[in-house]
Amino acid sequence: MIKAEKLGFSYSPNGPSILKDINLEIAEHGIIAIIGPNGSGKSTLAKLLNGLYLPDAGRVVVDGIDSHLPQYRPLIKQKVKLLFPEAEKQFISGTVEEDVAFGSENLNLPANEIRVRVDNALKLLSMEDLAKYPPYLLSAGQKQKVG
Repeated sequence: MIKAEKLGFSYSPNGPSILKDINLEIAEHGIIAIIGPNGSGKSTLAKLLNGLYLPDAGRVVVDGIDSHLPQYRPLIKQKVKLLFPEAEKQFISGTVEEDVAFGSENLNLPANEIRVRVDNALKLLSMEDLAKYPPYLLSAGQKQKVG
């Protein structure tokens, strides 16, 4: 579960508040939509929820872990993923399967476990036939899936 309590954020110490007194709870496996015009704080909120940014006020708790605790931020980032609008800027590998494997490789998982995870992810996304394909040649929707 993700919980935000009285969340506040500003990009500079004396700057305007981008977010103020935000309270929300997202249940495990919950799906939410955050909508609003450009500049309304949607991306800032997402970056606060995954620990990329730290709140100026209030707190974010992910599965009981407060994002203010630096030793737990990597764990929060594993639990709360971000997909940026321009998925192709996230690609680092020459093939779809290599890019999908990147996260598991960074967890230092055994090679056989990485293979299983990659195969499962590609199957879940109906992209098995594109495993050896260069990600930059995919459609926009396919790029988002790989991201």
